[in-house]
Amino acid sequence: MAKSLAKGVKDMRKRGCSSTDLVYNEIKNKITNYSLRPGHHLIVRQIAEEMGLSHTPVREAIHKLQMEGLVVIEQNRGAYVAPFDLEDMIEIYQIRRVLETYATSLTAERVTEQIIRELKDINNAMRIAAQEGELKTAYKKNREFHEALYKHCGNRKLCEMISGLWQYAQRLRNAILSTAGRLEAVIREHDQIIEALIDGDVKRTVYLVEEHLLKAEEAFYKAVEQDLVVF
Repeated sequence: MAKSLAKGVKDMRKRGCSSTDLVYNEIKNKITNYSLRPGHHLIVRQIAEEMGLSHTPVREAIHKLQMEGLVVIEQNRGAYVAPFDLEDMIEIYQIRRVLETYATSLTAERVTEQIIRELKDINNAMRIAAQEGELKTAYKKNREFHEALYKHCGNRKLCEMISGLWQYAQRLRNAILSTAGRLEAVIREHDQIIEALIDGDVKRTVYLVEEHLLKAEEAFYKAVEQDLVVF
């Protein structure tokens, strides 16, 4: 963790981030990409030493993460990465299906060649990354694809709601996509959604997105069964 933290500090200092933001962003990224798993202890002294910072910004960052529900702080146990709540995740998938299919229907009604190109470029980049074993890049492109689907819907509040749900569940994404064959299937499903958009078939586009999200939910259950998700 030390090398990546040090690199993160250097990169973010170039962007003028505060010390608290440096710690917050670096730890949050590691929680959301599942490098730091539920139950992992966050030791203030150790993190401060690795990042070359004082204890204060580390404590502030950890408290900020606590407010977002990503970290738990207990008197006798200290700070640790928050566990997942199975019921919460089930509800999130249910809500995502409603919101993302609606957002996609709005995008499909106003789709342009530029949007189609953007989706194709993202999915092609995801395909190449998967073929080359660059899984982190593939996972990132998966999120970018979904963002591109709903960000063009013309409803800012709807986009914010969907983004919040993605943020909450982001640390599960790697585990879910690591189930056998899921990553390749996701890319194929994206291709089908793009084809429906090209055809101007709003109804089929919405159907394919809903099926895509249902399959993601099924992959989540498989990840749980295979102990790829830690609660």
